[in-house]
Amino acid sequence: MVRDAMGFDEYTEAEMKKLKRLMADMRTPLHQSCKAKYSKLFATLTLLQLKATYHWTDRSFDALLHRLEDMLPEGNELPKTTYEAKQIVCPMGLEVKKIDACKNDCILYHDAIQWHVIDSKYASFKDEPRNIRFALSTDGMNPFDNRSSSHSVWPVLLSIYNIPSWLCNRRKYMMMPLLISGPHQPGNDIDVYLRLVVDELKTLWSDGVKVYDGFKRESFKLRAMVLTSITDVLGHRCLSGQSKGEKDCFQCLDDTESLWLNNSKKRVYIRHRRFLSRSHPYRLMKCQFDGTIEKGSAPRHFTGHDVYDQVKDVNVTLGKNKKSALGKRKRKEEEVADKRWKKKSILWELPYWKDLAVRHSIDVMHVTKNVCGSLLGTLLNTKGKSKDHANARADMKDLDIRPELCPEGPSA
Repeated sequence: MVRDAMGFDEYTEAEMKKLKRLMADMRTPLHQSCKAKYSKLFATLTLLQLKATYHWTDRSFDALLHRLEDMLPEGNELPKTTYEAKQIVCPMGLEVKKIDACKNDCILYHDAIQWHVIDSKYASFKDEPRNIRFALSTDGMNPFDNRSSSHSVWPVLLSIYNIPSWLCNRRKYMMMPLLISGPHQPGNDIDVYLRLVVDELKTLWSDGVKVYDGFKRESFKLRAMVLTSITDVLGHRCLSGQSKGEKDCFQCLDDTESLWLNNSKKRVYIRHRRFLSRSHPYRLMKCQFDGTIEKGSAPRHFTGHDVYDQVKDVNVTLGKNKKSALGKRKRKEEEVADKRWKKKSILWELPYWKDLAVRHSIDVMHVTKNVCGSLLGTLLNTKGKSKDHANARADMKDLDIRPELCPEGPSA
């Protein structure tokens, strides 16, 4: 709005011609014997106001314009169609930007902080709006749709984030620079294959490539960067090199609160009420949760520089020795079992990677599927899907939580 209202010095030559035509229409009388009040612009604007007030269709408005043209003297300046009338009133084509909003009208999803961080730190990259910001995604799949087959395929995809959100995941706006195929999943050694992609991304960031803009009919130097990665939990550990253990939350890291369930044989995250506001009533509820009042605050945010300080000295040799692959792999896992990181990810070679607030994101599909599946399975008591089973009740008894739900009888 500010640009269109005051930024005349920013208009192109074509836009300046439109502005001059608008001013000329304001001074042009509707016809030679017309009063000065009804200029071509004012008459058109008045008719469009009537159209909007009484909800006339474009077809009916076109018919009205044709009748008025016959009634007025020859050589009048009245527009012939609705489209022509709109072009007279608003020739400048005010810039329109579509922004997604929450369905509950509580927030606009407008330019994430991560986007602004790159703009503020790397002004030369921001100054060229045609520079591309990618999201890197990867996941394993079985191409033969056969569980008995151990063959694994890991496609690496790049999605363009410069375009509207409803177009980002369209097939024609995605590219697959790498396809990792083999009898086993790459796991921690995925960096060996990502070398090809990372080298090209480093070139796209530093030097750029000369490309042709078909719309403006000019050549320019295109640069690109990876804004974030999007994977499931397994893919995240492969890309980031984070180990599985007590402190394995992707964002909380050292401040992770987890608990091992002896009966269910799994690790779970706890103390989620820390993320609520201090005045939230859930913080004071005891019996509904784990029997305690939550007084802690939300975990601190680990910046990219904080995480880089943890991984910069981690050195792990990638690849497997065929003669003693299992033995070496076991020793390697034992060596890093007490560490937070299995490796220093190859993505840290990207100059901007440590400046990103969120480097790895978990895809919505897996989160939605798992959460929804667990809730429905528990509510419907689906066999093999419900989280309310004998082992879960036994864990609640060990933790002294919700005694009314503890199992009863000899087996308890």
